[in-house]
Amino acid sequence: MNANEGSIEVRLAATRALYNALGFAQANFSNDMERDYIMRVVCEATLSPEVKIRQAAFECLVSIGSTYYEKLAPYIQDIFNITSKAVREDEEPVALQAIEFWSSICDEEIDILEEYGGDFTADSDVPCYYFIKQALPALVPMLLETLLKQEEDQDQDEGAWNLAMAGGTCLGLVARTVGDDIVPLVMPFIEENITKADWRQREAATYAFGSILEGPSPDKLTPIVNVALSFMLTALTKDPSSHVKDTTAWTLGGYSNFFMVQQ
Repeated sequence: MNANEGSIEVRLAATRALYNALGFAQANFSNDMERDYIMRVVCEATLSPEVKIRQAAFECLVSIGSTYYEKLAPYIQDIFNITSKAVREDEEPVALQAIEFWSSICDEEIDILEEYGGDFTADSDVPCYYFIKQALPALVPMLLETLLKQEEDQDQDEGAWNLAMAGGTCLGLVARTVGDDIVPLVMPFIEENITKADWRQREAATYAFGSILEGPSPDKLTPIVNVALSFMLTALTKDPSSHVKDTTAWTLGGYSNFFMVQQ
């Protein structure tokens, strides 16, 4: 995997081999020196000149995040810096995996919080490190930026997966992870973009709102939902963009679920 060793094909094969072996590396990740070495090699591979190697390295990070969550604390700041740069600057296949890392961390923390109810003791097998909450002020703006990177023909291919979709999905998982804390970080983006002339901005604002309907408390969301409902209904019938209409319909579906939960 070292950039100075072997051909591109050899380094790519080595990165993929590591990915396949991660599920069996518990002993290695329990050893500080071996874990540090693995993390250094993987993080260096995310900076490879070759797109396929960078993508494979981020796939390793996703697997590590899911399998060795409790070992990530010493590396999480470096991982955020690496993933943030990839999301903003790298090729889409690489950026998608960088977002997937944070989605995987959300999944882990949601599961932990549901299992333990936030009640952690020294005897807890897997305490929650609240990585998402710590990263929130920088993570949410990064994800909101991705919502503006829609593709013109994304509605024509129902199986398509792009940066905006991945970012919205991750944003929804973040909302489920941190609850009310996400609302003040997302609302300024919605308010700034919801009436813009560019359909991408209106669609992104609508998508952001729909993505955070699950997670925050009713007390936090109900006043906002009540104000936004009439605006959304108008957009559903009168917005000139089919993209905005489709996303508005999806968001209104989230409204329905929200109000049903309140019954």
